[in-house]
Amino acid sequence: MTFKNIFSDNEVQFIEYYRRFYDYYHTPQDVIIYGTGQNGRRVLDYLKTSAIRVIAFCDSKALDNDRTFLGLPVLSPQSAVNKKCLILIASTWYFEIEEKLNALGCANYMNVSLLAIARQPPVANIEEKLAWLRARFDHDSTAVLQDICSALISREKIQMQISEYPQYRHPAIALQPAAGIIDGGACRGEIFATFDGEVEGKTFICFEPERANFEYIRDNFSTSEIGAAVFVEANGLWNTETLLHFMDNTESGANFNCAINSSGNTTIKTTTIDSYLENNPLKIDLIKLDIEGAELEALEGGANTITTYKPALAICTYHYIDDLWLLAEKIYNLNPHYKFYLGHHENSWFETVLYAI
Repeated sequence: MTFKNIFSDNEVQFIEYYRRFYDYYHTPQDVIIYGTGQNGRRVLDYLKTSAIRVIAFCDSKALDNDRTFLGLPVLSPQSAVNKKCLILIASTWYFEIEEKLNALGCANYMNVSLLAIARQPPVANIEEKLAWLRARFDHDSTAVLQDICSALISREKIQMQISEYPQYRHPAIALQPAAGIIDGGACRGEIFATFDGEVEGKTFICFEPERANFEYIRDNFSTSEIGAAVFVEANGLWNTETLLHFMDNTESGANFNCAINSSGNTTIKTTTIDSYLENNPLKIDLIKLDIEGAELEALEGGANTITTYKPALAICTYHYIDDLWLLAEKIYNLNPHYKFYLGHHENSWFETVLYAI
């Protein structure tokens, strides 16, 4: 296989792992999902378009036939192993689950906790996707990509190297004192700490549809207090102006992972970057997006701005595994003059950021 000549060992192992998942996805067979949390729910939904037939869930604390999950029986680990079918692990505790399955003499399993959290079915040409990214990354970004591949195939708890610069503040992003910044997913106003010492004179447009977060930013980061123009918008960013279901902090359990979700407990209004700027003609120099999986749609909604004005972009890629290449491809197709960088900002799977400058 010629791709082995250009990739590191970790990348080659990830490609082979991903291909294995691709084959499973397209092979008619019975499968048990190990995990009855949010990951298990999302994996079941993802597999609905596959050739796989999910026959049950498994939970480490389950007693056989004591309950169901999403209409399917929940089995004990021993009973799941006794079914002698493929077990797909959908849990952040995958490393402990693998140890349990190994102790039960089971080798027919695969951790899909991250692979099956994707926008699209697994692609047949994963090596081409990685090669395309590699061709556009510098040395440090390629090292981040290799670290991601290593984490995806690891059978231990994920630990990743952290980039040396602050999140969203890649050193290649040069901003003037009066720069305009769109903060998509403003949460509790962390962007102001990112720009500590250089906030004054800038314009911040903070999009935050979660009500408690919106009110926190509005009440704690006024223009008069921090010396910057601050506009706080309660709309979510999307590719059209509409109403969407939304999971707020009363359902998500935290202020930082509220998201557009078809089963959300409330609704929000959305807008697009382009329509907002048409109605509010401001010069934008940086767009930051950390909006819990809505990044691709928000980029679509900012297509004219990105194509025409080429603002710097700092876009989170970690919410879906295929956002690693889909977001870069989207940006490149809108404006091929960007240079791409990849940074990672937490010692876990989270906080990988694609920079387009």
